[in-house]
Amino acid sequence: GGLGPAERYFVAWSLFWSGNMRPAELRSWILRDAHTPPPWGVDGILAHVTSFHETFHTRPGDAMYRAPRDRVSLW
Repeated sequence: GGLGPAERYFVAWSLFWSGNMRPAELRSWILRDAHTPPPWGVDGILAHVTSFHETFHTRPGDAMYRAPRDRVSLW
């Protein structure tokens, strides 16, 4: 309610990647899975996504803000 499509997408992404892991499970994840483990699947990735910053109007000083020149682009 009240969120636009892009906002819903990023909220769903963060909910999917939310969670805590015990150290043993984190070690196992890193050894068996190519995906970034939580919470880096949100914080470490979305900070580089320009559409995330455009959607939520992040600014310098915000926790997840990363200057455009510091964002990694792979595609």
